[in-house]
Amino acid sequence: MLYPKLVGSSININPVWMMFALLALGAVFGFVGLLLAVPMAAIASVLVRYGVRKYKESMLYLGPDEAATHDDAAA
Repeated sequence: MLYPKLVGSSININPVWMMFALLALGAVFGFVGLLLAVPMAAIASVLVRYGVRKYKESMLYLGPDEAATHDDAAA
């Protein structure tokens, strides 16, 4: 119970997602999955945050008018 909270807070992942990663990868890959759950959850977290940030900066999220304004402000 403490492991997901301690490790999750050290790598900035919600403990619920950490428990889900441990349970899912442990069920699919066994002991090796438990060993790889924390690094894979950290990698997934970084990729999701990057994707969300890029999406929020994109024309699909902002719309054509705001995207042009956002591009002009960045330059």
